[in-house]
Amino acid sequence: MSAYDPELIEEANSIDDTAYLEDSALLKVLKAENAATRKWVDEHPGSCAGYLSEDLKHWHELGVYIPADFERYMLVNQISDSFKEANGFRPRHWNFDELSLEQLRAILNEIITDINEQQKFEDSDPVNDWETEAFFNNL
Repeated sequence: MSAYDPELIEEANSIDDTAYLEDSALLKVLKAENAATRKWVDEHPGSCAGYLSEDLKHWHELGVYIPADFERYMLVNQISDSFKEANGFRPRHWNFDELSLEQLRAILNEIITDINEQQKFEDSDPVNDWETEAFFNNL
């Protein structure tokens, strides 16, 4: 096959430009997220972190095609994980598909605020410290 193959050129020209631009935008977001993670790891020696797959097929299988899909996917997972941390079980009472990105952001912010308030209470509760100390002294 020569460097100039008319069939390949025709095939390339028939590719949906919208899909290509969407994939490019998603890949740009994934690369930016991974770069930010690499920077954080470099600034915190001894730390480790997970990186996002840059394989677009992986994301397409999850229904993620554009940056907004990616944001929704990440918000839903953060809400689920944070809700479980705060309450001990995963949320089953929200239909995430019906919620806007703004609503998802608001829910996540509310859960994070609750977790921070709970942590402040636990950190300042002398009874909690006494109970923990008594428990470990009786082992």
